[in-house]
Amino acid sequence: MNSDFENLKSQWQSLNAPAATDFRSMNESPQRSETRLVSAPGKIVRIYRRLLIVSVLWIPLSLLFLRIPVFPVWMCIVMALYFAVMSILNNWILNLAHAIDFSRMSVIEALQAVCKLQRSRIIAKTIGACLCLPLISYMIFTFAHYSQSMSIGGVIGGIVGLTCGIIVDSHIRREIRTMRSILEECTCNGLNRKRSLNRCHRSGSSP
Repeated sequence: MNSDFENLKSQWQSLNAPAATDFRSMNESPQRSETRLVSAPGKIVRIYRRLLIVSVLWIPLSLLFLRIPVFPVWMCIVMALYFAVMSILNNWILNLAHAIDFSRMSVIEALQAVCKLQRSRIIAKTIGACLCLPLISYMIFTFAHYSQSMSIGGVIGGIVGLTCGIIVDSHIRREIRTMRSILEECTCNGLNRKRSLNRCHRSGSSP
């Protein structure tokens, strides 16, 4: 009985061990789970690093449109401010993803960090959509007053940009789902071990 109790106790302590080392009782092979888990934050960091570079570059590029009569001064300034805000948001998410380190975080800490990353992305996307959609709509409306070709070009550009955004977002969401599913399975296994530990402890303490 004592040996069973100590075995369950050591298994429960795995929840406080580094997340990258606790893959017992997984539905898939431990090696594959570890590879998918450890590589996911790096993929997200690389994506957001590119998004940050693009958003930063578009701040001065937006001001270059001041030379084009079609674009009002205020629209160019709003565009620059929009990309400045997106740069801040992209850098925020980038830092959250970069802070996820499965080699030093416990399973619980890693799951909390992934959930925080997921919630923060929802906030960032909501802010970005609320700022972007009115700006694009007004730009297309402005283009329509000058020429039909400019209006069509604006619509096509908006569709292409939206498609690229959906594809990138789906990749990021898939990586986050991967991390959450693996960590939640580890957590569930640990909780089951704790219940078994408590039952074993009670049975061992009973007269």
